[in-house]
Order: sequence, then structure tokens, then C-alpha cells
Amino acid sequence: MQRALRWIGIVIAVGVLLLAGLAITYDRRYTERIFPGVTVNGLDVGGMTASEAEAALQRALPDPQVEGITLWANEQAWRFSWAALGQRYDVPATVAAAYQVAREATWPARLAAARADSPEEIAAMYQAQRQLRLPGALLVLNPIPAEFELDGGDVERWTALANADLEAAGVSGKGVTPFLLARMAHHSQGATVRSNQALLESNVRLACRIAAALEKQE
Repeated sequence: MQRALRWIGIVIAVGVLLLAGLAITYDRRYTERIFPGVTVNGLDVGGMTASEAEAALQRALPDPQVEGITLWANEQAWRFSWAALGQRYDVPATVAAAYQVAREATWPARLAAARADSPEEIAAMYQAQRQLRLPGALLVLNPIPAEFELDGGDVERWTALANADLEAAGVSGKGVTPFLLARMAHHSQGATVRSNQALLESNVRLACRIAAALEKQE
């Protein structure tokens, strides 16, 4: 049982590392592009560079020299263009605002925006997702129990030692991750394993409580 828990803990650690890696990769991929899903006046500018978005907006936005308003009085009409009334598009500023969408905070802060403090709230989110027929899964991030949290400085030190061991051993390919995790467990005197085991047990308890909450709501 102890061995099984150890390997499950390693899998969870790898999953967390992969999640962090995906977040970093996603940000890097769109370093000079607007994030997908961003629209301006109904125009999808997601994935575009600033110059591409500006050109697309210039083509799509109504021409203020042409569009306008007509005033009628005593059967007489007066036509005023939006430009004549002082309307102007600040396309660069609009594109800059579109680029900043979802960049104001770190990934943990972005994820915290959808925080749920109870299994019942998570179950309600899941039910809402199903009712809206939204694609994809609902990712639940459960913090590690406070008594098993690891000091960031210690983790950095253990990681550096493990990387030094990796270089000395010449391990590569698929063997890198298991080797590093094993060496971190060695240098931390088992603290990383105990931490992962605590996280696993906490995740199982939370999953059971979410399942019970879903059963009550259905």
C-alpha cells in the first residue's frame, strides 16, 4: 500500500508539473498575440498580432465618414456623419485593451477568480456547465493540507540538488522525471513523498464529497 501511494503521489506531482508547463507554454505561444476568444464589437481578434487586429478592425468597423444620423424638422432633413459629430475610433488603444485581456494576473490568480469554497459549490459549477452544454472538463485544484506544505526555499534547494544528480548520472529521456522525483525524495528525507501522499488523500476525500453533493443535487 505504501509503495502504491508513493507512485500515485509521483503521478500527481507529474500532473501538477504538466499543468504548470501547459500554462507557461500557453502564455509563451501568445506572447505577441491576443488570447483566443477575445472579440471587439463582435469581431473575433483572438490569435491575431496587434497589427493584424488593427487592420481587421479598420476593415470591419463602420466608417464614421459614411455612417451617421439624419435629423428631421418641418419636413426638412439634415444629415450628419459620425465623424462630423466628433466620433473617432481609437483603434490602437482598443487593440491594446484586447491584448491585455487575461494578462492582468498570474495563472494562480486567474484560476482563483473561479474559486469555490465547498463541495456543494463545485457540484453547482459542474451542473451549470452541463446545463449550458459547455465543452471540456471542470478542473478542480485542491490545495495541499497546510500542515504538509513545503517551504519554497527548501523545494528550490532540493530541485537544484536533484538536477545536479541528474547531470552527474547522465539520465535522459523518459527516465528524467522518475529520477528527479526520487532524488528530491532522497534530499528532502521523504518530505516530498509525504506531501504528495497527503495531497492524494485530500483529493480522494474531496472527490467523495463532490460526488455526494452531486447526488443530492440530481
